[in-house]
This record gives sequence, structure tokens and C-alpha cells, in this order.
Amino acid sequence: MNKEAVCCFCGKSVLVKEAISLSVKDNIDAVEEQGFLCHRKCLKSKLDKRIANYLFIDL
Repeated sequence: MNKEAVCCFCGKSVLVKEAISLSVKDNIDAVEEQGFLCHRKCLKSKLDKRIANYLFIDL
């Protein structure tokens, strides 16, 4: 069975095994963190175009 989650950017379903996992902390020393899942294309659309990242080679 393919588990699905909700993309934190577009609100549509994303397969967990295909999703990008984001982790956010209040600051670098914080212990607590919040996790989010999203589509690759959604994350790419939110990043500045000057940011090079190997995650997007196939997009």
C-alpha cells in the first residue's frame, strides 16, 4: 500500500516515498523541530533560482 501525505505547499496528496522531507527548527540550537513533506516541484518553485541543488537535476 502506498502511503500518502499532504504537501505543505500545495495541499495536494504526495506519496511519502516520493516526497521531500523538510525539517524546521526555531534556531540552530533548538531541540524541538517540525517535519513537513512536499512535492519536489513545489519546493523548487519556492526556492530562489540562484540556489543550486542536486535534488532538482531531473526537473
